[in-house]
Amino acid sequence: MDNENKKSRFNAIDGVIILLALLCLVAIAYKAITFNDNTINADLKEYRVHFKVDNISSSAYDYFVKGDTMRIKSTNRVFGTLEGINQHLPAVGAYNENGGKVLYPTVDKPTIYNDTRYSLSGYVTVRGEMTEYGFLLNGDTYISSNSTLDIISEHIETTIRIIDIIEK
Repeated sequence: MDNENKKSRFNAIDGVIILLALLCLVAIAYKAITFNDNTINADLKEYRVHFKVDNISSSAYDYFVKGDTMRIKSTNRVFGTLEGINQHLPAVGAYNENGGKVLYPTVDKPTIYNDTRYSLSGYVTVRGEMTEYGFLLNGDTYISSNSTLDIISEHIETTIRIIDIIEK
């Protein structure tokens, strides 16, 4: 008979447990809503990455537009913002028997099939941090001098070779 008269009662400890569970749920929801790439990259500094494209057509040179957002092709993550092209020179087509450079010929009326080839260099502003293991781009990808990246922007897709990484 005693078992039939026992009722479960709500007491202060039950109230504290429910309150803590609700606070945990609210904290998780708040973190999920405010969590984005800006909070991840808040500690990252701006760097200038100098790059070179060794062999590009003269008609493609105009598609490097200052201010374009460049992305890494394989991940589609932002690489940085193109700040400018330093120079473009005729590309080396071969070397002669004495080790001298033989440049691609300049074509009078270039078409997409026979236009002049260029070597160009430029720089991109990126966000990252220099660690003891190298440069950590956007907090998740290591890059270094002489490495290559396939890059896409609004106007062009190409492969760049990184020359130098300098804090801005």
